[in-house]
Amino acid sequence: MKKRKINYRNLAILGGAVLLVLLLVIFLFSMLFKGCFGKQDASQEQSASQTAQTQDSTIVTFGDKAGGTEINLDNQCGQAIVSFKVRGSDSGDFGDNLLGDSRIKNKSTAKWYAKSDDTTMNVEVKLANYTSFVLHDIPVNKFNGLVTIKYKEGVGYLEYKPKDSENTISTYQDELKYKDQKDSESKQADTQQNTDGTQTSPAVDESTVSDDSGTYDETYTDPGAYDDESYTDDGSYTGDTTYDDGSYSNGTTDAGYTEDGTAYDVSAAEENYGY
Repeated sequence: MKKRKINYRNLAILGGAVLLVLLLVIFLFSMLFKGCFGKQDASQEQSASQTAQTQDSTIVTFGDKAGGTEINLDNQCGQAIVSFKVRGSDSGDFGDNLLGDSRIKNKSTAKWYAKSDDTTMNVEVKLANYTSFVLHDIPVNKFNGLVTIKYKEGVGYLEYKPKDSENTISTYQDELKYKDQKDSESKQADTQQNTDGTQTSPAVDESTVSDDSGTYDETYTDPGAYDDESYTDDGSYTGDTTYDDGSYSNGTTDAGYTEDGTAYDVSAAEENYGY
């Protein structure tokens, strides 16, 4: 039987064709995946842009924009600010909460439009944990750039750069003096209240005390004392001490007396009288 000769040339052509097909398939899949990833990246970039726009639009803005001085507040109190009330330095009462239902989250920035005609003002700040403090004599017209609100050791204060300097100013020491003064006044008020509430015994006016000695009856005798005039005050007897032998007026003698007359025999008397 005659053996068939292998045509290596045809095998090489066939193998090259298969390899070409595989490369073409790989290329097509790579282009397809590249298009998908490109669309995904574009979608992510668009989403990030929308998020940034949303965050920028949710920045808390309060105060009166018309004619107000824009102040960027950075909350670094460790808690969200839930109340922001303003009054002039010469005014006695704080106004309404300018934030309304909004709040300035911790480590976030808000825009405050302060009245430009108020050169200095006081601000009452209340945090989410019910801590409250007052910022005194805020120089609104001197702020340049970001103003940071901080809270430390029971004291709320500001850090800012003034328009005429690059140095950061902190109001911590000034606010600490206000706090110490308030604590001192509170202690004095408590002390005064405790002093006023203490009741002392009223002094006795000796001129109104009556003297009952003039109405005392020196003739009064103790009910237990003897009424017999034969007894003296010291209890001794001064009456008749002669012996009575118990004889009656008819000459008979009480059978109760003994023969010597020194004692009284009760049993004898009972027998005589038939007891």
